[in-house]
Amino acid sequence: MDRYPIRVTLLANAGVLIRYRDTALLLDGLFGRKDNPFSLLPPGCREAMLRAEPPFERLDYLLFTHYHPDHFDPEMVQALLERRRVKGLFYPKDESPAVQKLSRWLRQEGIPCVPLCRDTDRAAIQIEPDISVQAFMVPHLGEEYRAVPHVCYLLTFDGRRVLFTADSDYLHEDFSRLADTPLYAVFLNPLFYQAYYNTRLFHGHFDTDTLCVYHVPFPEDDGMHMQDMARRMPRGAADSGLRVLPLTEPMQQIEL
Repeated sequence: MDRYPIRVTLLANAGVLIRYRDTALLLDGLFGRKDNPFSLLPPGCREAMLRAEPPFERLDYLLFTHYHPDHFDPEMVQALLERRRVKGLFYPKDESPAVQKLSRWLRQEGIPCVPLCRDTDRAAIQIEPDISVQAFMVPHLGEEYRAVPHVCYLLTFDGRRVLFTADSDYLHEDFSRLADTPLYAVFLNPLFYQAYYNTRLFHGHFDTDTLCVYHVPFPEDDGMHMQDMARRMPRGAADSGLRVLPLTEPMQQIEL
C-alpha cells in the first residue's frame, strides 16, 4: 500500500507546519517579539494563520518545545485561538507570568491542552487514529537556560516516527531512551548537526537514515554563519549513507 507523505513547511527558526493526510500540526510556529535572537516569521505568515489562508487552511494542533521568543509567544497563541479553535495544544509547564496567563485563559475557554511535565514524560498520546505525540523532557542547551522547561517531540505517523529535538542539550543528553527505536527522520539544529559526528560532543546515536537541519537563521539574521553550517555535509554523513535535508529558506517545503 502506498504511504501518505509527511509534508513539512519551514516557517522560521524551529517553526514548522506538519501536514499528514487531513491533519495539520504547527510546531514552535507562533512567535514575533523583537528580542527574538533568530528570525521572525515571514511577512504575512501570521495574518495567513489568522485568516486560515494557504498553507494554514487547517491548524488542528499547536505544539511548543519551550518558552523562548524564537519559539513560543503566548500572546500570539491566544490571539490565534480567539479567531480559530484547535483540537489540542501541547506546551511545557512554565512558571513565567506569560505562560501562566495563557494557561488560565485556556482553562477558562475550555480549550483542550496538555501542559507537559515529568508526569507526562514519554507518554504516547494518540491525537488522531494515525498520529501520536510523545514528549520527552530534555534540558535546554547552555547552563544559562538550565531552568527553562524544554521538551523534544516524537511524532508518529502511521508507524513512522519523526523526532524534533529543538534546542536539546546534546552535550549531556545521549537520547539512549531512543537507541533501539527506528526513526524515519530526525530534526536537528546546526550545532547539534555538527556535534552528531563528533563523539567527544555527542555520545549517542539515532537509528535513522535522514537528518533534517532546521533552526537556521535566514541570511539577514545569520551572524553565526549557520546557513553555511547547514549546507555543508560532514564527511560522516556521506560515509554513513545518511540523507541530510537542510531547511534554510522561509516557507521551504520537504516531503518525508
